[in-house]
Amino acid sequence: MPITPELAATIDEAINRLAAEAVLATPGKDEGLIPAYSLLGELKGHCSSEPSLLDAVISLLADLERCLDNARPFDEETLGHLRRFVEWFPAALRSATRGRSVGGLEEAKSEVSAPAGEEMVLELNLAENRELLSEFHGETVDHLQQIEAALLALEQEPDEPEALNSIFRSFHTIKGNAGFLGLVPMQKLAHEVESLLDLARNHQLRLNSAIITEILNSRDAIQVLTQQVAVALESGQLPSSVVPVSHLIQAVRRLAATGGTAPEATPAPKAAEAPAGTEAPTVSAQDHEEGSDEEHESPAAASPSSVADAPVAAAALASTTAKVTTPASQTVRVNTEKLDSLMDVVGELVIVQSQLIESAKSLGSDGTPLHRNVSQLSRIAKELQHTAMSLRMIPIKPTFQKMERLARDLARDFGKKVHFQTSGDETELDRTVVEEIADPLVHMVRNALDHGLEPIADRVAKGKSETGSLHLKAYHQGSNLVIELQDDGRGIDPE
Repeated sequence: MPITPELAATIDEAINRLAAEAVLATPGKDEGLIPAYSLLGELKGHCSSEPSLLDAVISLLADLERCLDNARPFDEETLGHLRRFVEWFPAALRSATRGRSVGGLEEAKSEVSAPAGEEMVLELNLAENRELLSEFHGETVDHLQQIEAALLALEQEPDEPEALNSIFRSFHTIKGNAGFLGLVPMQKLAHEVESLLDLARNHQLRLNSAIITEILNSRDAIQVLTQQVAVALESGQLPSSVVPVSHLIQAVRRLAATGGTAPEATPAPKAAEAPAGTEAPTVSAQDHEEGSDEEHESPAAASPSSVADAPVAAAALASTTAKVTTPASQTVRVNTEKLDSLMDVVGELVIVQSQLIESAKSLGSDGTPLHRNVSQLSRIAKELQHTAMSLRMIPIKPTFQKMERLARDLARDFGKKVHFQTSGDETELDRTVVEEIADPLVHMVRNALDHGLEPIADRVAKGKSETGSLHLKAYHQGSNLVIELQDDGRGIDPE
């Protein structure tokens, strides 16, 4: 029978499990040999209608069968065949489901065995997939935000199953959607991370700081690729630069193969000249003022303008899309221009309603039908104005979450330990205000970690805990909202 989307999903799950066995398998050992043979048996039945896929499955099955018949473990040649197969198969399956010709495994051997430095530009078919890409972009942004929050939680509690399953599901969804749309770099990277997470879910390895760091790095790369999709949707300009992912794929594979041992540093290949909006999410070094307030306060004042030309640091921390999302409830994504237009119309309605009240007063005394109708209109207009204004309000929690990620990364860079706390992160602000405060918060968090918190040795000598404390909170004070960052560091030297 033909490969339907449902069958493709079943095949995809089987190949993911096979890929996990290929990662764990080693020459000279038979662990994974029988499971791999069983999974290939399933694939053989699923791929019976596609000769190119079937031939590759049968060829690999024959190799594994020879090992089993002769009671031999994996050898280099057979394991190499298996790993080339799991690299080649997803793209071949995608071609088959689209009715395109499928290149044989041997023809693709040079491609799948290419050096880690070989990369490719993200290919988008805007003409056919614009609407699908728009939905994919919005959904992926949400998943990336959830991944970051769950990873930061896992670093504190590595055995938390809900957070681990949440990350796995998000990468699985991104991989599947990216594969369907032909976004190869994103699909390959998400696939490798998903396989690594599956090992953790099955208790074959335990998450540690090295693994979480690489997953965060992979998440950042997917975010940059997602931003390329956003730029293409907005401007119609297709991506022209390569976002390096192969070094991340290799690092994730090494972690899977070594059970979580930190891999040797692999420098990221430099990307070609990138279009606006596709910078890699890194925080550039900045000069900072000496000393740090023990408390930093920044009243959030509304501003009508948004940040148009934010620096790389702010762009990396700002949301890649201005969507109103509330995970706990059903939401609809709305273009912010439509919200602005709604606000303008509501403003005009309120003005007209005020004019009607004055006209009604000049026409007669209170209690007439006209006055009652105008009063009713006034109540409705006020309620509509309040609702329209609330549509622009979003929680500050995502911004606080990004500060937590920044604190984690900076603490590693500065060789310090920090416990980051937040409170009041459900407080809502106008979208433009949330965008405006991202850059000042980056500076405040960096200043507190760099200059406020003492080095570990100095803290211990002063009788303090070697782990510093950063507390970021939001609270109302009169008619203002205050954003406050407090650290337990050395404070300012008055002299």
